[in-house]
Amino acid sequence: MGSLSGVNHKTVTVEPGAQVRSLSSIYRSYGVGKVYKVRDGLCKVEFNPSVFSLPPFRSENFILSLNEVEVCPTPLERAKAGRWDGAWKFDLRQMAARFLTMN
Repeated sequence: MGSLSGVNHKTVTVEPGAQVRSLSSIYRSYGVGKVYKVRDGLCKVEFNPSVFSLPPFRSENFILSLNEVEVCPTPLERAKAGRWDGAWKFDLRQMAARFLTMN
């Protein structure tokens, strides 16, 4: 397993099942992906489309270096830690999702 500098500059371990985001501008637009394998300083990450994705809507898999990803806590992990975003961010995300899914 590798370690990297994650949220709040703590050293965290990247393990299968972790949610990560690429630090590279090449993959940043894919958003948050799920780690499936970790070996020899590399991890296999699957990025799935969301309502904010542009077509084509298909999963993308990439092999990324552990030093080019950051671990993203899930909403449940953030809630347990008492780390809340402002209500306006939630409202803005909800409004954006509604615009993208309107008929």
